[in-house]
Amino acid sequence: MRPGLPLIQIPTIISVDAAFTVPYGYRDGSRVRYAGTAVPIEVIADPDLIRKAPPELNRAGVGDLLSCHTGMFDWRLATDAGRGDIPWNEQAAALGRSVLDDLEEAAPEIAEVSEEAVRFLARTHQVVGAGCAEYGAASRRGASTSSRTRSSGSPTSTGSTASSSRSACSR
Repeated sequence: MRPGLPLIQIPTIISVDAAFTVPYGYRDGSRVRYAGTAVPIEVIADPDLIRKAPPELNRAGVGDLLSCHTGMFDWRLATDAGRGDIPWNEQAAALGRSVLDDLEEAAPEIAEVSEEAVRFLARTHQVVGAGCAEYGAASRRGASTSSRTRSSGSPTSTGSTASSSRSACSR
């Protein structure tokens, strides 16, 4: 990553929200190490490209979203015990629950790794990253990008930005 150059990210799988968060990392053996931050000017999520990956890699995107459930549980438990460094926020928790509701509804499409499923996972990873940044989890996990996201067979701008999230988690 060279400072000062514009960054456009084109994910080839949609298993995590990495394309929609600011910190960038690399694998060092079995560990992920973070090396800095980079804000892409655009993320192009091309369903045709993403669907060429092994289906199980794209289905794995559910795991990152399910962490909203465990993250909210841990957050509530820590707050109730007086040990949390981020105060409980019911609005953020409600937004996180909406991610889980949407995920349940999208499950059949995700199982098929359909074009709509890829779009859903990309959109939802984007809004989860934005929600985490907005509600304070970004300090531990990664702030969302404020870049535009394109998502279609022949990528065109959806006009959506991470800052317009409607869902959040605290991981």
